[in-house]
Amino acid sequence: MQESPYWNPRHETMPRDQIEALQLRKLKNLVAWTEASVPWQAKRLKAAGVTAESIKTLKDLQRIPMMTRDEWMQAQLEDPPFGPLLAAPQEAAIRYHLTSGTTGRIPLQVLDSMKDWEWI
Repeated sequence: MQESPYWNPRHETMPRDQIEALQLRKLKNLVAWTEASVPWQAKRLKAAGVTAESIKTLKDLQRIPMMTRDEWMQAQLEDPPFGPLLAAPQEAAIRYHLTSGTTGRIPLQVLDSMKDWEWI
């Protein structure tokens, strides 16, 4: 069997317009899931005027507020150990670790899922 140069031939060889349509659908689905499943991030999306329904083009990705390390650290300090940031139950985690704290800041506490490890 000949080895393919593609990890996912179906998606990697799609015409540009189909790729962008797929990306837009996935972005809308992710925002909708976030609104329903992650209250802390849903609140931030709402404050930025971002809803699944408001996502019309891929350029709308620029309107999504990114979480900073300082926000992450503050959330964990205010609501230990993980803050209100978890998007899955703690029981779904397979590994717990701390960041190194090499920036001179408080190390962040992180839970990893099986899916996280599959991506590593």
